Amino acid sequence: MNLQPLVSIVVVSHNSENDLEACLQSVYSQDCRNFEILVIDNNSDDGSVKLVRTKYPEVNVTALEENIGFGGACNLGATLAQGDLIAFLNPDTRVHKRWLKEIVSKILASPMLGACGSQVLFWDGERIQSLGGVYSRETGYALDIGFGAQSSRIDSRSSRPVFHVCGASIVVRKSIFKLVQGFDEDYFMYFDEVDLSWRIRMRGFQVDIVPTSIIYHKINPRRAYLATSRFWIERNSLRTLLKNYELRNVIIYLPTVLALRGTALAFLLMTAKLRHAYVMIKALADVILNFGNIWNKRQRIQQRRVLTDKDLFGDSVTISLGALVTKFLRNAASYL
Repeated sequence: MNLQPLVSIVVVSHNSENDLEACLQSVYSQDCRNFEILVIDNNSDDGSVKLVRTKYPEVNVTALEENIGFGGACNLGATLAQGDLIAFLNPDTRVHKRWLKEIVSKILASPMLGACGSQVLFWDGERIQSLGGVYSRETGYALDIGFGAQSSRIDSRSSRPVFHVCGASIVVRKSIFKLVQGFDEDYFMYFDEVDLSWRIRMRGFQVDIVPTSIIYHKINPRRAYLATSRFWIERNSLRTLLKNYELRNVIIYLPTVLALRGTALAFLLMTAKLRHAYVMIKALADVILNFGNIWNKRQRIQQRRVLTDKDLFGDSVTISLGALVTKFLRNAASYL
């Protein structure tokens, strides 16, 4: 008798032909067997859809006629999912054979655990990309725990609460995903998981990292520092704090958040990083132009709040301004 509930694994792809086979093959090599796979393809123009339909006919493939972004595709996958648990998995990953078993066991053990994330390693397995994340209240940025550290030097045995999980691998109860109304589809990409984790925690549920659930992610460590990425990160980090903070903390922290971005913008202009400066201005303009829509979403979110900001922002899930600036500058020196 199989007591494990069905898990719906949702993989969102976009021109992922070179990655999908390794991803799907690793999923089918799992110790845990009670799952279905749904691939939501965001209008790829390569052979992604054909590859999956030819080599993995048992996979449920939805081929979209336009790219609706990561959050929109995940939400669509959730509506098609048959399982009580939904695992969102990036296509450019491969998973350890105990990836699903470890994370499902953890989430089933606690009714108040709303979502879990995996330990995310870089593709070669030697360094860590994410052990969950912490949040900087003064800047509105989030930071991956352990980024760049050697995996052999990190105690990765104990599960623990985090502010957010890494979007490359998330398992969430379907009922809670529906309760918080899923991903914000206006984000398109980046910061989606921070916003989702914040709203899950706001409703009184815990978000944990499960380090024994391991995935390997084929990600460029420079990606978050590229100008195209910075637009989405700047834009969506501002949207997130405007929607989710209590009004008192919007008033307290927004001036500092904007001042720091203004300082960064001046630095970018002085150092002739004009493309980065442009995307920061573009992100700020986007938030201003769409402020009404953001505030409407905020009102709906705040009406459903269960925990206060004081409950949510303990020392274990936040990072100080000084520590964040030090880490950012160290990484930026390597990747900008």
